[in-house]
Amino acid sequence: MKKILLLCAMAVMSLGAFAQRNIDLEVAEIQSPTEIRNQTPINVRWLMRNLGPDQIQTGDSLFYRFVVQGNVLPGQGFYAAVLANNINSNDTFGVGVTLPAFNVQGNFTGAVCVQAFIFNRGAANPINIEDTAAMDDDNFLCKTDVNFISSGLSTDQVVSTNKVLVNTYPSPANTKLNFDLNTIGSGEVTINIYDITGKLVANGDITTETSVDVSDLKSGIYVYEVKFEDFSTSGKVVITH
Repeated sequence: MKKILLLCAMAVMSLGAFAQRNIDLEVAEIQSPTEIRNQTPINVRWLMRNLGPDQIQTGDSLFYRFVVQGNVLPGQGFYAAVLANNINSNDTFGVGVTLPAFNVQGNFTGAVCVQAFIFNRGAANPINIEDTAAMDDDNFLCKTDVNFISSGLSTDQVVSTNKVLVNTYPSPANTKLNFDLNTIGSGEVTINIYDITGKLVANGDITTETSVDVSDLKSGIYVYEVKFEDFSTSGKVVITH
């Protein structure tokens, strides 16, 4: 009888040692990016929460991928990282990565999505994959107010992080096109205006809050270029008479 009881106790201990953990990972918040600029690396940071009853443990693997305006990164599969800390039930933790530069065409507001789950196939601490890889609603989250900027421009104003802020008005312009400039640094600002064929039709060297005479230009769409020190940017303007 003692031998039987001992064998039963050993069997129970063995089952306990290899019991699967139930982990329910939630992608709780995408903190960044707030904007994505053409050919600029993308810094993504998001928060996750362990909603399951069991602990996420050191050595578990985090699998994640992104959807940037319909493009899946990486193209197939997932990125992976091994966790260096334990995450208790209901605890929140943050992850930050830098993605390769992205080709942005045009200025618009779009979405960046994060999909993530925890996995561990180890015999000692396996995770119940049913609670993680099923990819239910809390494993996937999108940030839908990200500004995509094609060439350092926003739609209504042009911003360089340490150079110049440009506003143009009115739109459409009639006799004068006004430039409201806020520059950081000293130097001459040059403005060039081109027609749709690329021909230079007007230009000037200005300082701040000035205007360019466009009364002699035909009605149509034009492109302005602003040059300041080593910074250059452009935008579209409509002229009507």
